[in-house]
Amino acid sequence: MTGPAEAQLEFVAAEVRRIMAAVKRHQNGDRRRAFGLQMATVTLSACSTVLLGVRVGDPGRQVLLDVALGISALITVLAAWDAFFSHRSLWIQASQTVLRLESLDRDITFYSKGLTDGPASDQVREFLERLDEILREHHDGWAKLRRREPDAA
Repeated sequence: MTGPAEAQLEFVAAEVRRIMAAVKRHQNGDRRRAFGLQMATVTLSACSTVLLGVRVGDPGRQVLLDVALGISALITVLAAWDAFFSHRSLWIQASQTVLRLESLDRDITFYSKGLTDGPASDQVREFLERLDEILREHHDGWAKLRRREPDAA
């Protein structure tokens, strides 16, 4: 590849791969955080239930009740954290974006393998526009998750 259109195609392909790697990093982080928050909440809920059901004498009973109360408060904080940051929703959104970026990357690679006299600038422009559309939709989805309606609070 030597012409301007080929250089543009290489640029778009490199951008797709760079952005895809960044989205995958965020996707994996959100997946781990979503799983960790869910498991922590479930585990702490089970511990709180067990502590409330344990039968012990009076001196130890108050300690167990206090610990169960602290665990319940921690569960509330974790639930609020999860609701605010929406890691599961972000993970799902990133998964959809990665899928679209992978499709675009395949199309670019397939197109570049069939080049004989060089790519048409219009096709390269279309690839760039698809990339812009994917990024715009990804950002709009992220912004929608972050937007808080005044009546919903």
